[in-house]
Amino acid sequence: MKKIFIETEKKLLQIKLYENNCLHKYITEQLLYIHKKTNIYLGKITTVKKNIEAAFIDYGTLKCGFLPLNELIHIKINYKKFINKKNNFQLVQILKEEKNIKGAFLTCNIMD
Repeated sequence: MKKIFIETEKKLLQIKLYENNCLHKYITEQLLYIHKKTNIYLGKITTVKKNIEAAFIDYGTLKCGFLPLNELIHIKINYKKFINKKNNFQLVQILKEEKNIKGAFLTCNIMD
């Protein structure tokens, strides 16, 4: 009989594989990076740039996320009203994680 036990504690992952009630394999790994893709956040609009048709959303990381304004049209928000009001809150999901100097690419269309 085979069993697997997985334990996570903060930034440590432990996997124990048992075979016939004897420890067969033990794996431990430091989790240095936590994936954020598909996570959902309530972000605050910090800047709206009409020339690139995008909003920048502070969702709690060092870099603001990038949200195309056409995302707001798809969810039937009056984006002209949205553009005029900074510090509004918006529910967003990460489609592409931040990389080097670029912030995450966000969407308002929340997926499973």
